[in-house]
Amino acid sequence: MTKELGTNRWWEYYLVRYLMPSIAGVVIVSWLCSYAGSKLSELLFLPVAGKPIETPSLVMLFIYGNLFCYVASYPVLVFHVTRVRDFSDGKWPAKPFSDGYIATFALLGVAIFLFHWDSPESRYWLALLVTFIFAAVQFRRLLVMTVDSTDQKSFTTAVSRAFWYSYALARRRGDYKVSEIQGPVSTIDPDEDERVTTRRQIEWRPEFVATFRRLREHGNWAFICVLELTLAGPAYCTVTTAGQSSAQQVGAIGLLFAIWASPAVLVHLLGQHLERRFSRFDERVALAGVQPRPPAPPR
Repeated sequence: MTKELGTNRWWEYYLVRYLMPSIAGVVIVSWLCSYAGSKLSELLFLPVAGKPIETPSLVMLFIYGNLFCYVASYPVLVFHVTRVRDFSDGKWPAKPFSDGYIATFALLGVAIFLFHWDSPESRYWLALLVTFIFAAVQFRRLLVMTVDSTDQKSFTTAVSRAFWYSYALARRRGDYKVSEIQGPVSTIDPDEDERVTTRRQIEWRPEFVATFRRLREHGNWAFICVLELTLAGPAYCTVTTAGQSSAQQVGAIGLLFAIWASPAVLVHLLGQHLERRFSRFDERVALAGVQPRPPAPPR
């Protein structure tokens, strides 16, 4: 939850905000199991139609709904960490063919089409194909953020877009030291070896940051709900493929989820990249004129 400007907003707790998408996930999982047959429900320890609902089955249903919600939300994470690519000169979309919002709504349209297609075998493979294309768009965004570089005067060397944007946000949001001198004063930070500007703290900055964070966080809930409905389409295609046993249905869902979630794995790589660049390890070693030595073997 965010507690800003002394105001306690209970509706901004993560538990409250993500409870609704989790309930939507419960409904989607129940809907998928109704098409998949009772054997899949029994395999997953879920309630079976026509039988009394027991507490353990109800708990498992909520857990699976929460899992579906969490997996469906992975693209939001990818689009968030690569958001610097979404605007160019203040205009959107900067790159229509790799824009996260356009790709999401395009996939939603395909999912609706697949749901109404009467060829189970064909729609299964097409569902995997479009999910792979959706993942490829996210892979492209992540790789550009770490590989492409831009030459900024603030840095001694070229840096990636991911580091440049993260650094700019951190500087902008940080608490600047209050100076007794009117106006900005340029100084040199000996540790960072770059030009730093000391400014007076601007009182309206926290309110402005709180505004766009709140807009984004509340929009995040709607984004997740749309992604859940979008993922439900390919999932429906996997569980309704003719001739599948319950074990094969679980395997097909697992493959679909693996393709869907794979771009989010590279978010970990992006975090590693930012940490390495922030430490400036390679530059410091070069400035010292020494090469890093391998660790001594254990005795």
